[in-house]
Formats: sequence, structure tokens, C-alpha cells
Amino acid sequence: MLVPLPWMVSLLAAIAALTLLRSPGMPRAARYLLAGFLIVLGLAGLLLGLRLGYGVSWARTAQLALALTPMPLAFLGFRALTQENGPDLRRLLLVHALPIAILTALCVFGVPFLADVAVPGVAAVYVVGMVRLAQHGPDAFMHVSAARFGHVRGALWATIMLAALMIASDVVIFFAVLRLGNDVLPSVIAGASGVFVAMVVVTALIGLPLALRAPAVHDAGSGGAAPSPPSDEHRTVMERLDTLMEETALFTDSNLTLARVARRLALPARDVSNAVNRMTGENFSRYVNGHRVARAKALLAESDLPVTEIIFASGFTTKSSFNSEFRRVTGQTPTAFRAAETR
Repeated sequence: MLVPLPWMVSLLAAIAALTLLRSPGMPRAARYLLAGFLIVLGLAGLLLGLRLGYGVSWARTAQLALALTPMPLAFLGFRALTQENGPDLRRLLLVHALPIAILTALCVFGVPFLADVAVPGVAAVYVVGMVRLAQHGPDAFMHVSAARFGHVRGALWATIMLAALMIASDVVIFFAVLRLGNDVLPSVIAGASGVFVAMVVVTALIGLPLALRAPAVHDAGSGGAAPSPPSDEHRTVMERLDTLMEETALFTDSNLTLARVARRLALPARDVSNAVNRMTGENFSRYVNGHRVARAKALLAESDLPVTEIIFASGFTTKSSFNSEFRRVTGQTPTAFRAAETR
């Protein structure tokens, strides 16, 4: 039995999605959204194989049902890495899910030529959003350590390239059919599938799993070039920053930003960010959250305050972000930590 090449890509995309779902180093929203992106790509490859290899007629309708979803999932997944509290579910539904669902229904149930415009158009909108994300520095990606930021940005650019090629393929297919008729459609689709296969392999197997498995700067045996050691200037900036945090408890301000801290230190924000990255291997947001978790640990162990009050007293704004960061730093839930400390 002949196994179409897109099916092999579907299997690889499924493996990559499983790797993402099992990664403890990313927030749940980012894991689910990016894994959904890979799963949709895998299903698209499965349907493409059915259509090209076996002439299954309903595969085209199923492809239309999925065609609008990959790029929104990719954009929202990468954006979740920049959001401390995760995506706003109501906004996600109203701004992203509902319009995509309506457009998908209109494409599937027969508005002429709508899919030819909607699929590349929607993808282009989200590509613009991903390009803007890719221009941000490491401190914007608060859930990504400094050591892994380069890999995550590489995965983001690989996804942007995939989207750009898909848009180009859709445009080529539209104009080829418009000019030469439906008789050329199988040949054009077969050619476009080669681009699809190549780019899905790059995105699924090199970009996202590499970003998740990349070693931190302090890991031994990484096999890569060791980063240059922190300079005396980095140490001095870090000492001033630690002193500022300890003496003023600025981290308890939930609206604290790198720019505000840099102004308090009378230093460029880049210098503060570089010092944190070099000295801790983390970005500024995680550094601040480390102080917040330390405050929460002290309050959990030394007071009878309810956890809800401790969340806000430590500088967090939601229970979900507090629990996520507390577990990341301590390996325990706040409840388990308090129980162990008060025995």
C-alpha cells in the first residue's frame, strides 16, 4: 500500500505536538495552542494525502474546514509566551475564534470564491502579528528563559516562513485555476504540497521541539558554545538591582516594568536586562517573579494569611499566574509548601 509523503509529515507533526504538550517549561495556554497548530498541520497533511493519493472527494471539504485555523493558533500560542496571566478567554473567543468559525462555515457551505480570498487573507493578518512578536526582545517573552529565547524566536520565524509560503501557494493556485481552468488544479496542488511538506518538517521538527529541549545556560554538556562570563559591570548592576528590590520591595507592584526599574537605577533598560540575563540566565520578568515567590514563601511559612491575600501581597495579579510561578520556582504548590513548613 502506497503511503503518501504528507502522511509521514503528519506523523512527525503529531510527535512534535506531543513533545509540546508534555513540556513543563511553558505555560499551559502556549502549550495547548502551539500543539493545536501542529495537530491542525498534521490533519492537513493527512487530508492532502487522501486527496492526492486516493482521490477521496470529501477531503477537500475537510481541508476547507481546517484551512483558516493554523495561523491564528500559532500566533496566539507564541503571544501567550508574552502574557503573564495568559490569554483573555472572552477576547480570544470574540476576536479570534468566533470570526474564524463564521468564515469557516461560509467557506464550507458554498459562498463562491470566499475561501480563495479568506484563507490567504486571514493568514496574512496573523503573519503581521507574528512578525511584530518576532521584533520583541527577550524581556517581552516572560515565560522563556534567556538561554532559550533564540530558539523560540527561530521557531517563530520558521512559522512565519511557513505561513508566507502557504499564502503564496494559495495565490498561485487561485490565479492558475482562474487562467487555465480546473484541469490544472491537481498538478498545481501536487506542486504546492512539496512546499507544504518541506516547511512543516522545518517548523514541526526543528523549530518548536528544539525551543523546548534547548539547554539552559548553566546546563552541563550542552555541546554548544559556552556564553561569555558576566563582566564586572554586570555584577555591579545586579548588586544594585538586588539591593533596590530588597530595600523597596518594588516587586510587590503588579505593574512594575523594566523601564521603571531602569529609571530608578538611572541606567539604560538594556543594561539592566543584559545584567539579569547574564547573571541569572532568566529574563527580567522571571527575575521579578522570583522575588515575588520568595515573598510568598515567607508569608506562607510565617503568617496565617489566606493564599488569596498572599497572592496580591506578593505582587501577582491572578491565582493562575501565582500557582504557575510558585510551582516553577519551588516544585510545589503553595498549599503543599505551607503544609510542609508548618508541621
